[in-house]
Amino acid sequence: MKKKLLVVLLALTLAICALAGCAPADQSISPSAGPSQTQSASITAVDFMENSITLEQAPKRIVSLTASNTEMLCELGLEDKLVGVDAYSDYPESVKELTIVGDYIAPDIEKIIELKPDIVFASNQLQAELIEQLSSAGVKVAASEPTSYEQLLESVQLIGTLGGAENQVIEEIRTRITSLESEIKAQAKGEKSAYYILSYGEYGDWSVGPGSFIYDVMSMAGLKFITEGMEYSFPMFSIEDLVAADPKVILCDSNVAALEDLAAAAGYSELTAVKDGTVIFADGNIMSRPTPRMMEEALRLAKLIWEE
Repeated sequence: MKKKLLVVLLALTLAICALAGCAPADQSISPSAGPSQTQSASITAVDFMENSITLEQAPKRIVSLTASNTEMLCELGLEDKLVGVDAYSDYPESVKELTIVGDYIAPDIEKIIELKPDIVFASNQLQAELIEQLSSAGVKVAASEPTSYEQLLESVQLIGTLGGAENQVIEEIRTRITSLESEIKAQAKGEKSAYYILSYGEYGDWSVGPGSFIYDVMSMAGLKFITEGMEYSFPMFSIEDLVAADPKVILCDSNVAALEDLAAAAGYSELTAVKDGTVIFADGNIMSRPTPRMMEEALRLAKLIWEE
């Protein structure tokens, strides 16, 4: 658990650095609406870093550098084209049999090149240096991982377009996502103050803020996060302010802590939700990946939040 948590925290730190140096937390970059076909059947799309990627034909060999990209590719029916994935790609189970090209933070560039991919699907600003290195080596790379809910539908179109998915499949997934959005919103019976625990204690009191995927989606369920108005998408939050606010709903990443851990932690033990044993634990693996499955987990959480 500690190794995974350290990776998450490093990713959060990189996210803050990227946002501080590049754009405000609520700024998003949209890919093109769909494929651009030429007489030679080439495909063109613009990714989340505003890079235009053109493929002469639909790819036959694909490498994914994030677990969410891997999952999305499989949702789109493109698993048979995958030849390499990052170390955290574990869903569906079958992708564990593929070649591992390193982890999210430090992929093996040589191994990726050796796989001769027609295209590589990477994260976004968090892997900007890697994207530049691969592009310089002549590898086609798309920054395709959404950072907000607004980008989720766009990522389906982007990955589906460049991956060569059937238009019908792309549209089915987009429809499924919007349907889940409606179901999540339908659960809300008002508004409740909330806080999401990404980490705590010695690892720092990190949470979700405006512009982050979890914040966007769970706000649909009638949650008013006490991190509202903060500058970063993944802020560190004062434990003193958390205790003072004592939000009605406490959500916690299941990889980070159990109820007994929070009950023994300074500050957290004073929260009403911890004392009452009403902390709601989210599947950390699913909630950290912006995919349709994350929307399904958000719906499960929304039902728990508003159950009578």
